[in-house]
Amino acid sequence: MLSSDDRPSDAPQASPYAGLDRLSELNLEVNVDDGSAVMSDEELQAAFVHIIKMYARKFERGSRALPYVDPSLSATNVLITTTMLLKAANVELFELGMWQSFSGIK
Repeated sequence: MLSSDDRPSDAPQASPYAGLDRLSELNLEVNVDDGSAVMSDEELQAAFVHIIKMYARKFERGSRALPYVDPSLSATNVLITTTMLLKAANVELFELGMWQSFSGIK
């Protein structure tokens, strides 16, 4: 179950997973449209923040599930997103490698 820290502040209290339904709807729209007007940059950033926090908390608690298993996600999609996540966090690729070797996560 999601804690209040994991749930967006404007999410309905009745269903902590309501946002996932909206993301699924948006995914369908992205597949039909070019995706440019589907979600604002701010909405997408907020979604990333919540998903990343939830994933990291589960990982810190021992979960080692991969973040996705959908074969429709291309390596290019992953590399673009990873590059921009590192840039947003002001982390260089060298720093990521150092962190991985110190933390034992590879």
